[in-house]
Amino acid sequence: MMKQSVVFRENLNAVSPDLEISGELPQFSVSVVNKPELVAEQWRYLESCACDPFSNYVWVKAWYNAHKNIPDCSPVIILGTDKNQTPLFLLPLFRQKSGPFNILVRPGRTHSACSSGLFSQSCRRMINSHNGEQFWKSVFSQIPRADAVAIDGVREADIKRQNPLRYLPHINSGNPSYEMLLTGDWDTFYRAKTTRKARSNVRRCEKRLSELGNLRFKTADSKEDRLACLRVLLAQKAEQFTVRGIINPYTRPGITSFYENLVAGAENSEGQPLLLTTLTLDEEPLAVIFGMIQATEFHGLIMSMREGPLTRFSPGRILLHRTLQHLSQIGIRKIDFGVGEAGYKQEWVDAEIIRHQVLAPLNLKGRVLVSGFRQASAIKAMIKGSGWAKEMTRRLRWYSMKN
Repeated sequence: MMKQSVVFRENLNAVSPDLEISGELPQFSVSVVNKPELVAEQWRYLESCACDPFSNYVWVKAWYNAHKNIPDCSPVIILGTDKNQTPLFLLPLFRQKSGPFNILVRPGRTHSACSSGLFSQSCRRMINSHNGEQFWKSVFSQIPRADAVAIDGVREADIKRQNPLRYLPHINSGNPSYEMLLTGDWDTFYRAKTTRKARSNVRRCEKRLSELGNLRFKTADSKEDRLACLRVLLAQKAEQFTVRGIINPYTRPGITSFYENLVAGAENSEGQPLLLTTLTLDEEPLAVIFGMIQATEFHGLIMSMREGPLTRFSPGRILLHRTLQHLSQIGIRKIDFGVGEAGYKQEWVDAEIIRHQVLAPLNLKGRVLVSGFRQASAIKAMIKGSGWAKEMTRRLRWYSMKN
């Protein structure tokens, strides 16, 4: 069991106004900073260890920048290094005020299905060979002004891969994510995955649209093109919500600027993790898909389609088929469709991925908060298992979104 040997600086502001606290442990040091620029080099070093793109520098910095002026919210970036200052792990979090509680959550949690943090292989071995619970207790004891940690989207596969987050208390999430393996050459995969009727329907819709004008599949390959596609996507989503009488979630503070920051930040990164594809008719966008690439995985984020009479020709479905074909041709082998039971996913998905939510109290107030979360989760699970209760909940949610 590791013993904590913490050394606190008496006047942190005199050292650096951006360094909140620093403590030393026998095998590594832990620092907590509130600006990603302060640990950018170490962050880039650890990105090769990431299992998803949602802990990467581009994603997290975009979220921090978009929310830096929102009251009661601030970055909390935990960095662990060894005695030679080699980065061991990095956990980007966001301190968020909720009533009387200060909760540490992951940046952009409502816009991605998964999160696993950044841990080097040597760090994983070190934590697994010691008491993992004591490790996290030592780390989080150095975080000021925080009552609880709530990190959603820790996938069951990450738990089996001995992700160090598994040592934190967690509960099952009620919302699984959906994945598909994209194997072999596209033509063979496409014929095996879809029915003859479905393929015929897509061909018929493409033919009808082509009769109306020049139908093209395009990828946005420059910063200007990606920003233009993003704005079209958000406008189409707004129109879709308006037609259905639903409140547009993308109008929440910071969301639009988050995606714009994401596109701008990705432009300057060594790898290009973003993919925006469009289906246009005479250069007018009918549908847009926006996602992120991590190694050989594609993580879908948003999909939109223009409202109007042309929706009967399913431009969104056509674009999804063309996008999957493009991903297959550039070597992508796994598709993360995210959470949500959208009808178009059922044609493609291979499996539902069980997700966990870390719920760790950091003090007495946190215990009260986590206890309430757990009770709410138990009630939600009970409702999900009851057909009539599930339907009533769905109707209430629909009504609340409309109002």
